[in-house]
Amino acid sequence: MKKCFGSLISLFVLLVSFSNMAYSVTIAQSIGEAIKSKIDSVSQKEWKRLMTKQLVQMRFMNEDREWASPELKHFEKSIIPSKVDSVFAEKFIDELIQANEKNEYLISFLKMAQKDGLKDVLEKFEAEGKEYLPEVVAYAIVLNNLTILARNEPEIINISRALWSEAREKSNLWSYLKETEGPIKYYFEKSKLNGVDPVLGQFYDYVTAKNVPPSFLNKELPKNIFMAMLLDATKLNFKNDYAGEILRKNGPIASPTLTADGKAIKFYLPNPEKWADLYSTWNMAFVTTYPHWPLIMTKLLIPQVANHYKASEEYLYNRVYALDVQLNFGLLGRMDGPELLSNRMDWSSKKLTKLWGKANALSAKEYLKSIK
Repeated sequence: MKKCFGSLISLFVLLVSFSNMAYSVTIAQSIGEAIKSKIDSVSQKEWKRLMTKQLVQMRFMNEDREWASPELKHFEKSIIPSKVDSVFAEKFIDELIQANEKNEYLISFLKMAQKDGLKDVLEKFEAEGKEYLPEVVAYAIVLNNLTILARNEPEIINISRALWSEAREKSNLWSYLKETEGPIKYYFEKSKLNGVDPVLGQFYDYVTAKNVPPSFLNKELPKNIFMAMLLDATKLNFKNDYAGEILRKNGPIASPTLTADGKAIKFYLPNPEKWADLYSTWNMAFVTTYPHWPLIMTKLLIPQVANHYKASEEYLYNRVYALDVQLNFGLLGRMDGPELLSNRMDWSSKKLTKLWGKANALSAKEYLKSIK
């Protein structure tokens, strides 16, 4: 079967080719072709520029496109491949889809969305796809490479956290957010980061010490899920909240252990493959409340996170690093000016958010049946 794209942006291209879709073509394949049509004219030079731009916003490079640490420079070829062109990008999209089309809960939502239409999302895609999609894909490639690197080289976790901490302090980030976005948003963003970044630090500590506490993440995981549920509730996304509650109540059922190579931590959830799939689509729906959700959603769709099926116990380890990158990328980017994609893009769709939450509530019920 032809390789598919389970949607780097999952939804925002949902209906681009549905009207002419042959019975032999899957939803994911149809979306993939639509995405590829928006990035096929990007030059190799432009791909390089877009990828380094993401690293600057992450604070892994400075404004002169120089690496922020010698350790990162050492891994340069692992982070930015020597040749990235549209052929490379399309192969990455194919790899991404192969992972995400295995998620039956995500596919269930896509089928529901196919029937509904989501005209507003389609219109945004058609009008702005060529402008925004190349940068979203460039970000996804960089994020995926960093997440692979962090999985295999634990020191990357320590380097990343140190660079982010320094950048937040130098920019006086929290004072800026409190002043520009108000106390409620400031509190949520700070609480979210404080609930994730220290956990990533513990990943590094426990892996390097070769010892993982038996109750690690038993409290942190449900707390993190609950934070997102609170924000969903303020926007009346109660059906998606139901899926979040199912995930929150069904946390680890055994003590975590180190992987065989000793470079990561395994967490044991009830029916881990389905738990990870439900978590992914639940959080995808949650991030659609942000105007630039296609960019944020990459943290869940990149192959290193989504393709967990041979090692679902490692899902959270990869997911937490990708999430921490996204959180710092987004927070620090708010200070970088209106020209950044996250400050320009607005593909908001209340209809999309509600429909996805509805699909997730049904999937949550199916997940419950699978663990009884």
